[in-house]
Amino acid sequence: MVYCLPVSPTILLSFFIFMIRRHYCSFEEIARVCIRLKLLSWAAENQQPMPKKITFDMAQYLAQAGYVITSGLAIGVDKRAHLGALAQTDLDYQGRTIGVMGTGIDVNYPNHRDQLFAQIIEQGGCIISELLPHTQPHKHTFPRRNRLVAGLSLATIVTEATIKSGSLITARLTSEQGKQVFAIPSHIDNSNAEGCHHLIREGATLIYHPQQVLEDVNGQLDYDRRSYIQKGGNDAL
Repeated sequence: MVYCLPVSPTILLSFFIFMIRRHYCSFEEIARVCIRLKLLSWAAENQQPMPKKITFDMAQYLAQAGYVITSGLAIGVDKRAHLGALAQTDLDYQGRTIGVMGTGIDVNYPNHRDQLFAQIIEQGGCIISELLPHTQPHKHTFPRRNRLVAGLSLATIVTEATIKSGSLITARLTSEQGKQVFAIPSHIDNSNAEGCHHLIREGATLIYHPQQVLEDVNGQLDYDRRSYIQKGGNDAL
């Protein structure tokens, strides 16, 4: 059974959430879950086979390492990020993905949505949207989705993006929030990678293996935890 749950804007923002939970959760319960999870967001829009394979493999690796993959449910790389996170043989690591919609929770967009949504929910992941039910896709709704993807996550990985890609919006929002942006390079005449090359030039971290993401993010988490404890915080965090 799947529920659509309206929540109040007490911590992050007002959104509607689609979950596999068989009971209603309060917003505070949802927020505590989000705080405990280690989330990484994915950003890309390319339909070429190599970026999709790289995305799938990296997402699978990072989910197995205990991270939750957050992405925008779009056809192509976004979908491969979700599927990579779901491709776990160990039940303890299944369902480590959150899909963020750029429409109302009840809108059938994009067309592949139903099968992907069912797989995410059946394996214990969830689908969220901050938009009201019946909200149709529009050029203004997807930057709102990207903001939520960036806000939920510890860092953003850009697999491949053109210079005008919406992925750069997610990367910019991630950077503005003081979080790390990772980008995968390509050859210099690949126009589909101009966005990644621009991000690297502007200070994003170049990566070619998911272990590099783990090293940087885990290091930042350890630093934040030590700083919190030194200020008198709870060591259990």
